[in-house]
Amino acid sequence: MIRKIVVSVLLCSLAITAGASAAGMQETSTKFAGSVKNLSRVDIFKKAEGNKGESFPLVSGKEGEAYKETVSGTSIITVSPEVSTPVEMSSSDMNRIMCPTDIKDVVFSKEKGLTVKIIGHNAFVKFLVTKRGDKEIFSSTPSELFVACDESIYTIIAIPKRIPSQTIRLNAGVQKLKRNASLYGGMPFEKKIVSIIKSIYTDEIPESFTVELSGKRIEVFKDLGLTHQRTITVDGEGLTVKEYKAEIKGESDKSAIEVSEKDFLRNELTTRPVSLMVDRLKLKKGDAARILIVESAGRASERVDR
Repeated sequence: MIRKIVVSVLLCSLAITAGASAAGMQETSTKFAGSVKNLSRVDIFKKAEGNKGESFPLVSGKEGEAYKETVSGTSIITVSPEVSTPVEMSSSDMNRIMCPTDIKDVVFSKEKGLTVKIIGHNAFVKFLVTKRGDKEIFSSTPSELFVACDESIYTIIAIPKRIPSQTIRLNAGVQKLKRNASLYGGMPFEKKIVSIIKSIYTDEIPESFTVELSGKRIEVFKDLGLTHQRTITVDGEGLTVKEYKAEIKGESDKSAIEVSEKDFLRNELTTRPVSLMVDRLKLKKGDAARILIVESAGRASERVDR
């Protein structure tokens, strides 16, 4: 069955989404209507703070600065290739470096009391802890790491600190950025969003996207169970897509539930939404709905009224 994507562009802040007029919504929906198998509705939001269809920078800091964000409750530091970037790491716990592809090698000075283990897309970094009598001595000496990832070299100056374990994401190399630029360069914002959602929904995800699997359960509804399936980053376009699965909880006494897109505009699920899609608005026990939330890499939007 072929359903229309209804693209609703709100020329106002998310806080007054509920007040948008039906006539205005219908006019916009007709203008941006498209079609793709099994999609029922896509909402695209334009926030008053300045989103007029431009791309957002993936890393908002200057070259050589790490960009810190929170993904599903985990603090992630993003660094770019070909520039030296100082990054604070735990001097006591294991630290993780993530690459979109398999890490080919990590070059570092073993004399500085550092160990590195590479497993596929990840490298695990640990500063050695020495003992002086009964006292543990934690490293305070910075160490350079040269990470070969996705045809680029990332230079990280690891600064040991007494902080929890850190996760560092290596920003896409030049080739990924060029591939995404060739796919979406010059494309109108609304059309770009629909194209990205279609690619992810049909699992025809370009290799230039970065996919991070999750599987984390999110407890926000009494009768509806939510699982964060994965996060997909469109490198260079300043856009990230979070995919959730929704289904009626086994212990719920309800046999059917109706949902709306606004139900999922919650701060537990998204803080920078520009678009949202739900493929099934009526759920029976045993059914599962897919929710795709497109976020910008800009600063967090205001809290959404529910």
